[in-house]
Amino acid sequence: MSSNPYITVRQKKDQRQPMRVPLLLVQVVFVVVIILSIREPLSIYLLSNTSQRLEQLLLRTSALLVALMALQTYTGIVRHPERNIFGVHPILSVPFLYSVALEQVKGSLLWWLTAVGIWSAVSMSWFPWILLCLTSAWIGGIGVGYGVHLGSVWVARSPNMAPVLDMLRGQNPKEQAAFIYAPGVALGLMGLSLLFSTGATRLVIEGQHNLAPWILLPLGVGVVGWLVALRLVPPYLLRASMILVDIDAHWNSLEEGDQEDGVYLDWLATDKPHRLRLLRNSWRLHRWVTYLAWSVGGLSALFLWLEDLVSALVLCGAASIAFLFFPMLLSKSEPKWLQWSLGISDAVQRKALTEVSILIWMSVGVPVLFMLVWLGLPGFSLLFVGSFLWTALMLGLAVRAHFVERKGTLMHRGIVLLTLMWWIGMAKWMGVV
Repeated sequence: MSSNPYITVRQKKDQRQPMRVPLLLVQVVFVVVIILSIREPLSIYLLSNTSQRLEQLLLRTSALLVALMALQTYTGIVRHPERNIFGVHPILSVPFLYSVALEQVKGSLLWWLTAVGIWSAVSMSWFPWILLCLTSAWIGGIGVGYGVHLGSVWVARSPNMAPVLDMLRGQNPKEQAAFIYAPGVALGLMGLSLLFSTGATRLVIEGQHNLAPWILLPLGVGVVGWLVALRLVPPYLLRASMILVDIDAHWNSLEEGDQEDGVYLDWLATDKPHRLRLLRNSWRLHRWVTYLAWSVGGLSALFLWLEDLVSALVLCGAASIAFLFFPMLLSKSEPKWLQWSLGISDAVQRKALTEVSILIWMSVGVPVLFMLVWLGLPGFSLLFVGSFLWTALMLGLAVRAHFVERKGTLMHRGIVLLTLMWWIGMAKWMGVV
């Protein structure tokens, strides 16, 4: 057991999540699909004008990786779910920072694998240097992110920075402006080091090995950022909680007059209070799922337009399997005790949860079916309609399995297997495998 209490709490919470391993497997499948879809086109793109394109694409990949790390460090410092624990034990701020950083390294490992994997089809003499460059950007982005976001707490309360925040904040409270622009500042600080690192990578690949240390420049900047974070965390991490209370109070006062049904698909919940409640929870707590569903549907439609039926099938199939975990994610916002205290029966909750899950799932199906009809492929349209309806049926069964106490996890795994077999069978029926 770790001497860091926050790491121990995280480990115990992970052990109590039965769906942790299946969710991880789904994420790995998505990463593999993305890598296989991009690696070959990227290597072909580099065949002409190699030198310039290599540096440009590597810079963009590194910058995207740093941007993702900056956003994740924002969550760790500003919106971490365990900040309430820290509020009770402010003296343990440094162990808290270590636990959050370790959690981020583990959580962002798949992003790093994705960035590295899309370059895996290039020449093996290039790949070690590209791997070194991307790893340097990854670790550097984490270190700088924590330093900048803890610094943003100081900026939020500094009288000297108030005029700057007033110019930038727009409709936001000035304290929130400091948090909002912090990821951009982190990316900006890393930008120059990424230019040197990717340029050095290109030159080293061309034979100038004496420039190899410059590839690690983002890592060096990240180490400096991490040292700054260790200095800032004792006085400023607790103050961030106070600032968040002020920001949340400001927005809560503005939202008091908002209508309750102003959410995605609210027009489908007229006179359906339980459906509306879960739609609100989905939109406010898991909005990213809706955005991701439309993105997957749009990308699948693009593959169909490019006559790449295999990629469209793989993407839709992977999305359907991943979506079987959405009802459990959504139900976490309403634990059993809250459901009972509101007087909501299991049958009513199951029905509403099934309806909302299917409505969000259709965000994947609408772009795909529109593209199939537009292309004039009625046969494929019927097959995809059948597959989307099958996934909707499996979603209903997944919801029911979630309410089974003892064998619910085993039932859910069987539902996932049935869905996988359906999509494989459809691919064989179409003759693409």
